[in-house]
Amino acid sequence: MPIETWLLFFTAIVIVIAIPGPLSLLMINSTLKQGIRASSPVIFGGSFASSILLIVSASGLGAIVVSSELAFNAIRYAGAAYLFYLGIKLIRPAAAQPRADKPDSDPQPNSKTSLFHQAFLMGISNPKDILFFIALLPQFVAPQGNLLLQLVIIVCSWFVADCLCKLAYGLAAKSVSGIFTKPKNQRRLDLVSAALFISVAIGAVI
Repeated sequence: MPIETWLLFFTAIVIVIAIPGPLSLLMINSTLKQGIRASSPVIFGGSFASSILLIVSASGLGAIVVSSELAFNAIRYAGAAYLFYLGIKLIRPAAAQPRADKPDSDPQPNSKTSLFHQAFLMGISNPKDILFFIALLPQFVAPQGNLLLQLVIIVCSWFVADCLCKLAYGLAAKSVSGIFTKPKNQRRLDLVSAALFISVAIGAVI
């Protein structure tokens, strides 16, 4: 892949990835509550999921999923249901703050494993990414070139760009984290996040 083509590709995907979405919101919410280091699983979980979808799209499986209305809708509804579940979970009062009477015996509500799973499931259950990748790849892949090498470059570039954009959201959230030290403000953040998650879920099935 010529350097000019790669620069154009990298610029394009950074612009697309930077558009706020559920994963960006999850990164912001987690950073404000636990700090940016503890929220790193969100970065890797979401980026890993989108990289898998990119590989699936490049291998031709994505076209099969898109052409099958049943498969496409199954993934779409599963993703919407998961977002709706996360929204309801944030609305519940117990999600607003950890229990003070059992500080050591209960694990943190958003452990690293839990955050990774949330981000990964949120990313992998978005079939619209497959549509985007199917439209994107032909614009930058040269059929006469080494397809495997080009795919490796594209996937690695996407993963790096995805991680950097989520890290940027985390750093931006960290800069205003002092505002959310009060439980009342954390609760407001949960409610706003819940409303956005549920809105995206409803929008995905309409």
